[in-house]
Amino acid sequence: MSIDKSRSLQITRKCAFGCAASFAMALSSTPSAALAAESFDGYQIYSPNVVKGETEIEARGYYFADDHRGVDQTNSGRLAIGHAFTRYWASELYGTYASVPGNSPEYEVEWENRFQLTPQGKYWADVGALVELERASPTEGNEPFAVRYGVLLEKQLSHWVATLDLFLENQFGPNADNQTEFQYVGRLKYRLDRRFEPDVEFYGAPGAIGGEGFADLPAEQHQIGPGFSGALPLAGAKTFKYSTALLFGATRTSPDVTPVVRVEYEFY
Repeated sequence: MSIDKSRSLQITRKCAFGCAASFAMALSSTPSAALAAESFDGYQIYSPNVVKGETEIEARGYYFADDHRGVDQTNSGRLAIGHAFTRYWASELYGTYASVPGNSPEYEVEWENRFQLTPQGKYWADVGALVELERASPTEGNEPFAVRYGVLLEKQLSHWVATLDLFLENQFGPNADNQTEFQYVGRLKYRLDRRFEPDVEFYGAPGAIGGEGFADLPAEQHQIGPGFSGALPLAGAKTFKYSTALLFGATRTSPDVTPVVRVEYEFY
């Protein structure tokens, strides 16, 4: 029995919207309460490539399931709006919350700037940079500013796309810890179909460079797991994008299981 192309596209769209919506409902129903474990900045993987004129509205969230009561049921969400002002610069403004049971929710504002440093496909790998300023809500008291910065790398080989982001983070202002934290995030994606692309995502936080526990693998947080993503074209040069992942802790200090969901609406 054959199914025509338009019918197939309609079915795929319904499935993708349904998966993303169900995952988002599951996250939003988790108990509200600030992070006891590393969040990897909302579990986002960044491509170095910028599309001039693109505007996006983005939402994403995650949930920790763990045997430790101080980590279990921790959840976080963020909402953002961004725009690519040039061929090499995109800027985005986030509002975020994070909570763990037994604590009051924490809120932050983040200003993110992403820069494309090389023409796409010209060199062995595409290279970009990211600089992000984070500021906690005034209700949190004398919390320091945090600056997160790093390099974005991406390489395509046939149907495979490998992305690796390397970040450092420093605090400034009252109660700053005067340490430089190191993180990495990455993804290996198979370009099966624009509407559905399976992948493997991985995240790691070796900790403060030169600090106690740095390069001590059992004491670090590392997570890895399967995911999938897709882009569904809409009328009028608009696109709905979704991605999900189910991450598993690779060390004893990592959350046991972390479901992640991300949705974006893009237009020009």
